[in-house]
Amino acid sequence: MTSLEKNEAWDLVELLVGRKPIRRKWVFKKNMNAKGKVEKYKSRLVVKGYSQMSGIDFRDIFSQDAKVASIGLVLFFVATFYF
Repeated sequence: MTSLEKNEAWDLVELLVGRKPIRRKWVFKKNMNAKGKVEKYKSRLVVKGYSQMSGIDFRDIFSQDAKVASIGLVLFFVATFYF
């Protein structure tokens, strides 16, 4: 949370009059290796999208983050097809 605040990952806005906030929940996951031992713990905050109304509660789609491998793959395709 500190990192998200420091990087200004969101804009805090006032809730419109007569609107309810969209519900959210934390999702926790354990990544296991082949031996069944926990390699890492992951968590993310997700909204319960079924409560959203098209054109009212959302306008944009956001991705949590871009992984280095994904960026490398895109750059590879750009270099391959551009040159």
